[in-house]
Amino acid sequence: MINYLLCVMGAYLLGSIPSGLWLGKLLCGTDLRRHGSRNIGATNAYRTLGARMGIAVFVADFLKGVAATSLGGNDPILLALCAAAAIVGHCFSVFLGFRGGRGVATGFGVMCCLSLPVAVAAAVVWAVLVFATRLVSLASIVAALTVPILLWWWQAPSAFLIFATLGVIAIIFQHRANIGRLLRGEEKQIERAKLKRRRKTK
Repeated sequence: MINYLLCVMGAYLLGSIPSGLWLGKLLCGTDLRRHGSRNIGATNAYRTLGARMGIAVFVADFLKGVAATSLGGNDPILLALCAAAAIVGHCFSVFLGFRGGRGVATGFGVMCCLSLPVAVAAAVVWAVLVFATRLVSLASIVAALTVPILLWWWQAPSAFLIFATLGVIAIIFQHRANIGRLLRGEEKQIERAKLKRRRKTK
């Protein structure tokens, strides 16, 4: 029991690391909470500080999800608990007064540990929707919704399925403002100009 508590607490603290805030301040002298959507995640970093910072924040959030979940070892229940703690930490960070990001990049890192095929499938859904709609929030919500379905399809441990269901609820809750803007047709899209620049750099 003590081992469970220590691992879950460690996973929560890892998830709580405000990567976007710290990277923005350290590398660009910018507090993401005062710009754009005021979110510390990769999307706002991309829009506010450019593609490189957006990628850096995404990778940092992804890696902390991987590191936090890895504390669970080979125990499916402990893995699920550590995964949940990482998401909770990202969304309700102790370093930010129990506020935080929306949990998508961290959730992707978590899922790569729990089930790589499901993570890849969800990433494909996300990429297709971003390309088709240029709406990152919509793509993130739909991709998250596919995760418990795919886990059930691949007969993953029940602990993973419970975690994924609760994780989807958390991600949708964190996107509640985006959902409101989507329903009103006011959600901001990724600019075509940025997409073109990214293609040129490739």
